[in-house]
Amino acid sequence: MRGVFRSRTPYVLLALLGLVSQSAIAAGFDCAQASHTYEKLVCTDNELSANDARLNALYKTVLERIQANDRADVTSAQRAWVADVRNACGDRACLSKVYDKRIQELSRIDENTAYVVDSGELHQRVVDFQANLQRTGSPMSLDGCQAMIRIGTSAERSYGAYCRTSGRTILLCDDTMVGKLTVSFQPPGSSQQLLVDFTKGNCPPSG
Repeated sequence: MRGVFRSRTPYVLLALLGLVSQSAIAAGFDCAQASHTYEKLVCTDNELSANDARLNALYKTVLERIQANDRADVTSAQRAWVADVRNACGDRACLSKVYDKRIQELSRIDENTAYVVDSGELHQRVVDFQANLQRTGSPMSLDGCQAMIRIGTSAERSYGAYCRTSGRTILLCDDTMVGKLTVSFQPPGSSQQLLVDFTKGNCPPSG
């Protein structure tokens, strides 16, 4: 297939969702104007603030990747969560629980597919991927990735991602069990469905 590179060498994908560092203080609202309990807690707690930033980045990514006719439902659901769930919390434990649950809900694409949002998982796959790219002799250097998905169970997983290299967007996918790597240098678009179909079609778990 023209524009597609395949390798049997294991690798890890670089995937950045625009997440801030764990030590940063950021929120989906103006902390200078914080007056409610949940606002003050998020603005003064590093972990809650990082989760808020992670959720906002994930929400933005989902809206950018899903089909246009699904955006209204996602937007409505997010607004309902903010008003009825997050804003109803009065302590840190409640906020921590609802943020974790919402991140998992929003990252889920289908029964076996989800966006990767865990910073530790992202970092480890960055390190391994770059090392294995060097082993294959590939000169490709990734500048960053806009989205990364995981397909399958903890024992058998595949990963797919939209990444940037040399000023262009490429699609990557990998089956971690057998080390099957596929790279498309000319992806026809950048939707969530395209990423899912590309990964399932080229790198099914242990396929």
